[in-house]
Amino acid sequence: GRNSSSCKSTSNVPLWVVYFFLGTAVVEPLDASQQPAQMTQDWWDLHYKTVFETWNMSGDPRKPGGFGGAAGSLSGGLNEADLDAALLCVKQLLANRAGPHVQQRRLPRILVLGCGLSPLIWSLTDQGYADVICLEISQVLVDKLRNVAARGLRKQPRFLLSDIATVPHKWRTGRRHRFLMPRSVDLIVDENVIDGLACTFPPSAAASSVHRALMGARWLMRP
Repeated sequence: GRNSSSCKSTSNVPLWVVYFFLGTAVVEPLDASQQPAQMTQDWWDLHYKTVFETWNMSGDPRKPGGFGGAAGSLSGGLNEADLDAALLCVKQLLANRAGPHVQQRRLPRILVLGCGLSPLIWSLTDQGYADVICLEISQVLVDKLRNVAARGLRKQPRFLLSDIATVPHKWRTGRRHRFLMPRSVDLIVDENVIDGLACTFPPSAAASSVHRALMGARWLMRP
């Protein structure tokens, strides 16, 4: 997988998104008739059920490979230098967006899309300069991460089961969440959700999924 990080802004949507290209654990493919539709909740639940059968999840989630796997495996190749660069990038973007609406609140709010098993969310929370919320589509993963958070870490991210592409629709139909209100987020960090959607088939479905995800992100971002 690709193991690099970069700071960039989208050209067509007025929001900051940080892309961290982190590899994921490899799961043996099922027979085509058993394989859930790509990138759906069932697909990711199957992926993480398989991962959790083999990975040791007892380590420090704030460190690369901290769940017990060697750096370069569970952490997707993210080493200390990559993690430091990612944290610095987030700090710089938050500083660029600082304004009265950020200063009046106790902490700026960061929404992480598809945190997976990356140490980034745990490190961001541990450093204490942001309120970190992780949006995940897999119930299996969210349950596991909530159990990890319950181990007694001093500061913990929030884990919400939802899909960035459906957040605005759920809000309009009355299924609202107090942490996902319009214009409530200062920074969005994408850990492989957008590019994962772009790799689905057919291409027309991929383009539609990416568009809805970006519109969902725009809906949540502060101006």
